[in-house]
Amino acid sequence: MVGALLSRFADHPTLFTLCNALERCAALDDALAIDFDQKSRLGGFLNEAGDILSDMVLFFPLVLVPPFSKTSIIPLIVLAVLCGLIGIFCSLMGSGQRLEGPLGKTDRAIVLSLLALGIAVCGGLPDRALVLAPILKTGLFLTYWNRLSSALAEYRGEDLRQ
Repeated sequence: MVGALLSRFADHPTLFTLCNALERCAALDDALAIDFDQKSRLGGFLNEAGDILSDMVLFFPLVLVPPFSKTSIIPLIVLAVLCGLIGIFCSLMGSGQRLEGPLGKTDRAIVLSLLALGIAVCGGLPDRALVLAPILKTGLFLTYWNRLSSALAEYRGEDLRQ
Protein backbone atom coordinates (compact mmCIF):
# COMPACT_ATOMS: atom_id res chain seq x y z
CA MET A 1 0.00 0.00 0.00
CA VAL A 2 2.84 2.38 0.80
CA GLY A 3 4.49 1.73 -2.58
CA ALA A 4 1.20 2.38 -4.39
CA LEU A 5 0.61 5.53 -2.35
CA LEU A 6 4.09 6.84 -3.12
CA SER A 7 3.74 5.99 -6.81
CA ARG A 8 0.40 7.79 -7.02
CA PHE A 9 1.49 10.82 -5.02
CA ALA A 10 5.22 11.02 -5.81
CA ASP A 11 4.84 14.78 -6.13
CA HIS A 12 4.18 14.97 -2.37
CA PRO A 13 7.68 14.45 -0.97
CA THR A 14 6.64 14.35 2.69
CA LEU A 15 4.89 11.02 2.06
CA PHE A 16 8.31 9.45 1.59
CA THR A 17 8.70 9.49 5.37
CA LEU A 18 6.43 6.42 5.29
CA CYS A 19 9.36 4.45 3.83
CA ASN A 20 11.31 4.93 7.04
CA ALA A 21 8.49 3.64 9.21
CA LEU A 22 7.83 0.68 6.93
CA GLU A 23 11.50 -0.32 6.74
CA ARG A 24 11.73 -0.29 10.53
CA CYS A 25 8.67 -2.54 10.80
CA ALA A 26 10.11 -4.93 8.23
CA ALA A 27 13.31 -5.30 10.25
CA LEU A 28 11.34 -5.85 13.43
CA ASP A 29 9.71 -9.13 12.37
CA ASP A 30 13.04 -10.91 11.88
CA ALA A 31 14.40 -9.59 15.16
CA LEU A 32 11.30 -10.75 17.04
CA ALA A 33 11.49 -14.22 15.50
CA ILE A 34 15.10 -14.54 16.66
CA ASP A 35 14.53 -13.07 20.13
CA PHE A 36 11.53 -15.28 20.87
CA ASP A 37 13.00 -18.41 19.28
CA GLN A 38 10.25 -18.53 16.65
CA LYS A 39 12.44 -19.02 13.58
CA SER A 40 11.30 -21.67 11.14
CA ARG A 41 12.05 -22.72 7.59
CA LEU A 42 8.63 -21.47 6.45
CA GLY A 43 9.14 -18.22 8.33
CA GLY A 44 12.51 -17.73 6.65
CA PHE A 45 10.95 -18.33 3.26
CA LEU A 46 8.10 -15.90 3.97
CA ASN A 47 10.54 -13.32 5.31
CA GLU A 48 12.64 -13.51 2.13
CA ALA A 49 9.51 -13.31 -0.05
CA GLY A 50 8.34 -10.28 1.93
CA ASP A 51 11.75 -8.65 1.54
CA ILE A 52 11.57 -9.16 -2.23
CA LEU A 53 8.12 -7.62 -2.39
CA SER A 54 9.20 -4.77 -0.15
CA ASP A 55 12.20 -3.96 -2.35
CA MET A 56 10.02 -3.95 -5.45
CA VAL A 57 7.25 -1.72 -4.16
CA LEU A 58 9.41 0.70 -2.18
CA PHE A 59 12.13 1.25 -4.74
CA PHE A 60 9.69 1.60 -7.66
CA PRO A 61 8.35 5.07 -6.65
CA LEU A 62 11.90 6.40 -7.07
CA VAL A 63 11.28 6.04 -10.83
CA LEU A 64 9.01 9.06 -10.46
CA VAL A 65 11.49 11.16 -8.47
CA PRO A 66 14.02 13.20 -10.49
CA PRO A 67 16.87 12.67 -11.20
CA PHE A 68 16.00 8.95 -11.23
CA SER A 69 14.22 7.22 -14.09
CA LYS A 70 13.11 3.76 -15.14
CA THR A 71 16.54 3.03 -16.60
CA SER A 72 18.26 3.86 -13.32
CA ILE A 73 15.83 2.19 -10.89
CA ILE A 74 14.42 -0.90 -12.65
CA PRO A 75 17.86 -2.62 -12.81
CA LEU A 76 18.24 -1.96 -9.06
CA ILE A 77 14.92 -3.66 -8.42
CA VAL A 78 15.86 -6.65 -10.60
CA LEU A 79 19.17 -7.09 -8.80
CA ALA A 80 17.51 -6.75 -5.37
CA VAL A 81 14.97 -9.41 -6.40
CA LEU A 82 17.79 -11.72 -7.52
CA CYS A 83 19.50 -11.27 -4.15
CA GLY A 84 16.28 -12.24 -2.39
CA LEU A 85 15.71 -15.22 -4.67
CA ILE A 86 19.13 -16.57 -3.78
CA GLY A 87 17.99 -16.52 -0.15
CA ILE A 88 14.86 -18.47 -1.03
CA PHE A 89 16.71 -21.01 -3.16
CA CYS A 90 19.29 -21.56 -0.44
CA SER A 91 16.53 -22.11 2.08
CA LEU A 92 14.92 -24.67 -0.22
CA MET A 93 18.29 -26.42 -0.63
CA GLY A 94 18.54 -26.69 3.15
CA SER A 95 21.32 -24.13 3.36
CA GLY A 96 21.52 -21.38 5.91
CA GLN A 97 20.26 -17.87 5.32
CA ARG A 98 22.44 -16.01 2.84
CA LEU A 99 23.52 -12.71 4.34
CA GLU A 100 26.66 -12.00 2.32
CA GLY A 101 26.91 -8.40 1.19
CA PRO A 102 27.91 -5.70 0.57
CA LEU A 103 24.33 -4.51 -0.05
CA GLY A 104 22.07 -6.80 1.93
CA LYS A 105 18.51 -6.09 3.03
CA THR A 106 19.52 -3.96 6.00
CA ASP A 107 21.90 -1.92 3.86
CA ARG A 108 19.20 -1.43 1.20
CA ALA A 109 16.77 -0.34 3.92
CA ILE A 110 19.27 2.26 5.15
CA VAL A 111 19.85 3.57 1.61
CA LEU A 112 16.13 3.72 0.90
CA SER A 113 15.45 5.43 4.23
CA LEU A 114 18.13 8.03 3.56
CA LEU A 115 16.81 8.68 0.05
CA ALA A 116 13.25 8.93 1.37
CA LEU A 117 14.36 11.28 4.13
CA GLY A 118 16.21 13.43 1.60
CA ILE A 119 13.13 13.59 -0.61
CA ALA A 120 10.86 14.42 2.34
CA VAL A 121 13.10 17.07 3.90
CA CYS A 122 14.44 18.72 0.74
CA GLY A 123 11.37 18.29 -1.43
CA GLY A 124 13.33 16.19 -3.91
CA LEU A 125 16.85 15.09 -4.75
CA PRO A 126 19.66 17.01 -6.43
CA ASP A 127 20.77 15.92 -9.90
CA ARG A 128 24.04 14.60 -8.48
CA ALA A 129 22.05 11.93 -6.59
CA LEU A 130 21.93 10.03 -9.90
CA VAL A 131 25.51 8.90 -9.19
CA LEU A 132 24.02 6.61 -6.54
CA ALA A 133 22.34 4.38 -9.14
CA PRO A 134 25.54 2.83 -10.59
CA ILE A 135 27.04 2.54 -7.11
CA LEU A 136 23.96 0.69 -5.85
CA LYS A 137 23.86 -1.52 -8.97
CA THR A 138 27.47 -2.49 -8.36
CA GLY A 139 26.78 -3.20 -4.69
CA LEU A 140 23.74 -5.32 -5.54
CA PHE A 141 25.60 -7.24 -8.23
CA LEU A 142 28.44 -7.98 -5.79
CA THR A 143 25.89 -9.05 -3.17
CA TYR A 144 24.23 -11.39 -5.66
CA TRP A 145 27.59 -12.79 -6.77
CA ASN A 146 28.82 -13.29 -3.20
CA ARG A 147 25.63 -15.08 -2.17
CA LEU A 148 25.59 -17.27 -5.25
CA SER A 149 29.28 -18.14 -4.87
CA SER A 150 28.86 -18.97 -1.18
CA ALA A 151 25.77 -21.07 -1.82
CA LEU A 152 27.49 -23.02 -4.60
CA ALA A 153 30.61 -23.53 -2.49
CA GLU A 154 28.48 -24.82 0.39
CA TYR A 155 26.54 -27.08 -1.96
CA ARG A 156 29.74 -28.47 -3.51
CA GLY A 157 31.14 -29.08 -0.02
CA GLU A 158 28.08 -31.17 0.90
CA ASP A 159 28.40 -33.21 -2.26
CA LEU A 160 32.05 -33.98 -1.53
CA ARG A 161 31.24 -35.45 1.88
CA GLN A 162 28.53 -37.80 0.62
